[in-house]
Amino acid sequence: MKRGALVVLVVIVAACSDGDDKSSTTSTTTTTAAPAEAACFTFEEVDRGASVAVMGVHDCEGNPIELDGKAAAFPVGGTVTHAEGLRCEDDGLVVLAARSDDGETYQAIERTYAVDDGELVLDGESGSTLTAEEVQPYYEIDCPAPGS
Repeated sequence: MKRGALVVLVVIVAACSDGDDKSSTTSTTTTTAAPAEAACFTFEEVDRGASVAVMGVHDCEGNPIELDGKAAAFPVGGTVTHAEGLRCEDDGLVVLAARSDDGETYQAIERTYAVDDGELVLDGESGSTLTAEEVQPYYEIDCPAPGS
């Protein structure tokens, strides 16, 4: 590491439970520059399927964030053959999806959205192959709690 570089270690504990069966996660992030102001998201269950909770996305003032002109909502959860999740990164939201034919190897897609004036705008997409041991984050919401 270059002398004089700024290193910031941030430990984020995201509490996403409202007493339902959602889980809490902990993540650690290391960066070498002053962190940019991150977008702030809150989530509210707006529907429920057999294996997922459908989560509406809001800003930290409670205003719905839109996607394609409608209130944004994404499934979170899944089964042994599919996983759906969300992760906050920098100034955007990453929508995670993974599918498997055998419950051992998953084809994963991550779609990154930036927030522009209350609207989610697709900023990138990537794919990968994951093992059953690597897919767990795809079943969860991994975002810092507002104010943390």
